[in-house]
Amino acid sequence: MRFLKILVGLGILVGAGIAVFLLAAYKPKAEVADIKKILPAVEVTTVQSVDRQMQVPSQGVVEARKTTQVASEVAGRVVFVADKFDKGGEFAEGELMLRVDPADYKAVVAQAKSSLMEAQLLLETEQAKAAQAKRDWDNLGRAGTAKGLTLRKPQLASAKAKVEAARAAKKKAERDLLRTEVKAPFDGRIRMIGTELGAYLKPGDQVVEFYTTEPYELRMPVSLDELKFVKNIKQGGREAGVKVSTEVGGGMYIWEGVVLRNESEVERASRSIYLVALLDGESEEQGVRLQPGLFVQARIEGEILEGAFEVPMKAFLDLNRLLVVNDENVIEIRDVRVVRREGDVAIIAEGLKPGERICLTALPDVIDGMEVRIVQAALEDRDGSQKTTKPR
Repeated sequence: MRFLKILVGLGILVGAGIAVFLLAAYKPKAEVADIKKILPAVEVTTVQSVDRQMQVPSQGVVEARKTTQVASEVAGRVVFVADKFDKGGEFAEGELMLRVDPADYKAVVAQAKSSLMEAQLLLETEQAKAAQAKRDWDNLGRAGTAKGLTLRKPQLASAKAKVEAARAAKKKAERDLLRTEVKAPFDGRIRMIGTELGAYLKPGDQVVEFYTTEPYELRMPVSLDELKFVKNIKQGGREAGVKVSTEVGGGMYIWEGVVLRNESEVERASRSIYLVALLDGESEEQGVRLQPGLFVQARIEGEILEGAFEVPMKAFLDLNRLLVVNDENVIEIRDVRVVRREGDVAIIAEGLKPGERICLTALPDVIDGMEVRIVQAALEDRDGSQKTTKPR
C-alpha cells in the first residue's frame, strides 16, 4: 500500500514536469513593437543678415520759417492799401502794402531843410567872424595867446552843433516820410490784417501778421533712444533726409526735405529732443503745395545698420531671448541684442548667424537641449515674400 502511494506521487511529478515542458515549448511569442518618440512640432524661419536703412518715425505741424508782426512806425490816417492787402495776399520783399498820409511829414521835411540851411548860414557867418577876430589880434601885435572868447571859438562851436542838429533833424524827418509807406519785410504772405483804408494808426499799431512762404519748417520730436539712429545731425548740417506725408481727401501726399538742426534741449516730460527739418513746398508726385498748419507724419533717414537680422516678435521667448533650432533639430536658448522693435518685427544686431533657424512656435516648459520636429520651414526673402519647404 505504501509502495502504491509512492508510485502515484512519482507519476504526478512526472506528469507535471511534462506539462510544464510542453507549455514552455509551445507558448505564444510576444510581438516586439518600436516605441516612437513624441516630439513637439514647431515652425521655423531661416534668418539672413541685411544692411538695413533705419527709419525714425515722428510727426509735427508745418510752420513758416519766419513770422513777424508788421507795425506802423508813424502816426497818421491810411490813405492807400494795395489791391491784395488781405489774408493770403502775397508780397515780394520791399513791395508797398499801404501808405499813411504823408502830407504832414513832407511839411516837416521842408521845415528841417530850412532849419539846416539857416544853421549852415550861421556857421559860415561865425567862421568869417572868427577869422576876422584872429586877424585883428595878430595886427595888434600883443604878446601871448588870445582867449577863446576873443577868437569867437564858443560861438563857432555852437554854430557847428546847430548844423549837426539840423542835419540830424532833416534825416529823421526824411526817415519818417519814408515810414509812411509800409512795405513787405521779405517775400511772404499775409496771415492777418490789423487795419484798413481810412483807419488812423499810431506808432506801434499792428498793420499785418506776415510770414514766409516755402520752404517751410517742421519741428519733429524724437526720443533719446531713437536719436542714436539719425544720421550725424549737426548745427546747420544737411546730412539726414526726411519724408513727410498726410492724407487729404482720400489721397496720400508726400513731400521731401532735409534735417537742418536739433534744438539741443531735452523735453523733460517726454524725454524727447526736437529736430527741425526744411521742407520743399511741392509734393514729389501730385504737384500739391504744402501749407503751414498742416499736421504730417514724418520718417527721418537714419544710419545704415550693417549685418542686422529682422526677426518676428512672436519668435521671442522673452524680451531678449530666442529659440534657435540647430541642424540636429535641438532647441538652443540664445541671448540676442535687440536694437529696435518696429511693429511685429525686431531688429537684432548681435547673437545670430546667417542661415540659423529660429523657432516661431510657442512651446510650454521649453528647456535648452529639447529635441523638436520641424513641420514647416518658413524662409522669408529680403523683399518680404515667403517660401515654404517640405516637412521634415
